[in-house]
Amino acid sequence: MAKSISILGCGWLGFPLAKCLVKSGWQVKGSTTELKKMKELKAAGIDPFMIKLGENPSLCSADIFLDSEYLIVNVPPSKGMKTKEDIEQLINLIKLSTVKKVIFVSSTSVYPNVNGEIEEEYTDQLADDTHHLIAAERQFQKTSEFETTIVRFGGLFGGERHPGGFFKSARITKNPESRVNLIHLDDCITLLTKILEREVWGEVLNGVTDTHPTKREFYSLSAKVAGFPVPDFEDVKQSPFKIVSNKKVKELLGMEFEHSDLMREFE
Repeated sequence: MAKSISILGCGWLGFPLAKCLVKSGWQVKGSTTELKKMKELKAAGIDPFMIKLGENPSLCSADIFLDSEYLIVNVPPSKGMKTKEDIEQLINLIKLSTVKKVIFVSSTSVYPNVNGEIEEEYTDQLADDTHHLIAAERQFQKTSEFETTIVRFGGLFGGERHPGGFFKSARITKNPESRVNLIHLDDCITLLTKILEREVWGEVLNGVTDTHPTKREFYSLSAKVAGFPVPDFEDVKQSPFKIVSNKKVKELLGMEFEHSDLMREFE
């Protein structure tokens, strides 16, 4: 019998992930906030649902949507879940459902600049109000009715997201000597599917590629290759930075990044 999974948020990442899982034999339910996207999901073999978190207190179709073994929450609190109450509402609905395993997609933005390498455990010392995503992560982690693995993705690129166009012309880009922490769409999908395949739960994992060129190096090159204007950078020789470690995800999942060398992406 095929495993069942619900993906809350079938956008840039959720939709191609859902299509990948369908091809692998999963029964997939996917949510969108756009009526026009419903037909697109259905055509891809995904059972479509229209769900807008924080707007509809009853989430009328949530009981059917959450009738799965697994759930991927791919709607950052900054968009779909804006308050602690929104997150609590979702968690309470999950508690009433058949879902027992959850992946919560978070971000490496939870880490401060430490001018060095930083690992997952760093946030253990931070208060909930340090970052809205830390608070959201902990709301999921403290729930005993289901198991949650947190995935903190770096900056996302791939597909229609070309990093050469990330910065608008005539705007000064600050901290040009800071290090980038990015991940390609293909590697996002591989990482998430590995968690499901290996049943890795109760963990916090960073999703970033192996290399960390400076912002000036990487975005200048990617802009030139894509034919975009090269960004104007702040005239400084040093910038605060962080290098997010991917050591844990490589050891725990055996993860090998297809897009491991960012500077070679645009040669």
